Amino acid sequence: MTRTTYEIRLRGHLPPEVVAELGDATCEPAPAETVLRTGRIDQAGVHELIDRLSDFGIELLELRRCADDPDAPEGEPR
Repeated sequence: MTRTTYEIRLRGHLPPEVVAELGDATCEPAPAETVLRTGRIDQAGVHELIDRLSDFGIELLELRRCADDPDAPEGEPR
């Protein structure tokens, strides 16, 4: 199964206890949102992560494959 890196934009800022549960994902606060960048995960891992965020009541704004991912298909929005 293909593993890739994703960027996930979330409404608001993540509490430290949520960040601690996200494994090797990194968080970058932005005005009124958080940009979460995953480690290389497969599609099932993305679904699991989204479910966990939803359990915390966090609103997902955008999900996309990272531009610097070498496995990203040619021509995919970056």
